Amino acid sequence: MDDTILYAFARRYALFHATSSQAMIDPTPQMAYGYVHVADVDALSAGDVLTLTASDAWRNRSEVVWVSSHLHRATSVGDLLYLYESEKLWVVQASGVVRVSASIESLGLEWSL
Repeated sequence: MDDTILYAFARRYALFHATSSQAMIDPTPQMAYGYVHVADVDALSAGDVLTLTASDAWRNRSEVVWVSSHLHRATSVGDLLYLYESEKLWVVQASGVVRVSASIESLGLEWSL
């Protein structure tokens, strides 16, 4: 299957970067870490969002829609992914992305419009 066909099945994820370095030490999502909505990413899975955004090369990818002027760094441990269509949330951990039961409201996520 070529990339054009795969892209048709992509889902839109919101990418939140943690603003506290403490999130890298303890990646359990917490309101105190402060999260900023930096981009929306079209991908087939949360794992694909991490693959697409885990290096500086992601800044120029067609799958990425920037929504914030916040520092655009590579996605790393402690950052969050939110799937719009199902309202599911994942946290990036050293082993990959892990689904979490926290709600976006409980974490006080800062949305960029």
